[in-house]
Amino acid sequence: PGLSVPASAFLQQTSLLIRRVLGLAVAIVIPFFWAKRRPKEATTPAYQPPVDRSAAYPPAGATERPVPQPPLYEAAVAAPMPIPQPPSPPPAAAEPVSPPPDTTPPEGEPRPDNVRNISGAR
Repeated sequence: PGLSVPASAFLQQTSLLIRRVLGLAVAIVIPFFWAKRRPKEATTPAYQPPVDRSAAYPPAGATERPVPQPPLYEAAVAAPMPIPQPPSPPPAAAEPVSPPPDTTPPEGEPRPDNVRNISGAR
C-alpha cells in the first residue's frame, strides 16, 4: 500500500511517454502481420506480346468489298480563288470644305485654366 502513491504519481508523469512508445511499437508491428496475411499475387508476366490475329481474318478484298475510306487530306489548290472586289461608291458631288471654327482666344485674353498642352506643359 505504501508504494501505490509513488507508483501512481510516476504513471501520471510518464503516461504520455508510455502511450507514445506503445503506439510506435504497434505501428511497426502491424505492417508485418498485414503483409503475411495478404494473399500471394498470381505470377503473370508484366508484358505479353500481342496475339497475331492475321490468320483469323481473310486477306482484304478476297471475298468482301473494301470499305471506302475518306481521304486523309484535301488535294492541293492549283490556283487561289479570286476575291471579288466590292463595288465602288458612286461619285458624289464635291462639297466645299469649310475650315474648322477658330477656337483660339484673342491675344489679350488669358487662356482658360482647364486647357492644357498634350505634353502637360503650360
